[in-house]
Amino acid sequence: MAMLRWEPFREMENALRRFSPLYMPDDGTTRNETAARTWIPLANISESENEYLIKVELPDVKKEDVKIAVADGVITISGERKEERKENGATRTERSTGKFRRSITIPTRVDANKVNATYKNGILTVTLPKAEEAKPKQIQINLN
Repeated sequence: MAMLRWEPFREMENALRRFSPLYMPDDGTTRNETAARTWIPLANISESENEYLIKVELPDVKKEDVKIAVADGVITISGERKEERKENGATRTERSTGKFRRSITIPTRVDANKVNATYKNGILTVTLPKAEEAKPKQIQINLN
């Protein structure tokens, strides 16, 4: 029996898109077409004593199509995976294309001036160093 990954937020978003007129796209496409173009990349987030490390899967996304912003304890990664069109032959596309946006709340302050991002083999790696005041401090106990 295969285990499936449950993504409750994606299910809620899909339900809102299907049933809410507020989610109607304004570019002339239908809700289903818009839902098919929207995707959320998978991410791994880890924390060490000095930093947070976020790795995001972005296969077939060009580096110049990715934007990263850090503000008010939230890192937002957005961009677009463009559809590849083939001139000849039938095509079956199962992977989502289109714009994406992923926001992740960081529980402690980070030094936004030292954030570093690298992109290799479809994996975006973002290193967010913790601000000095957020790092754990060792307290010496004095005996009198």
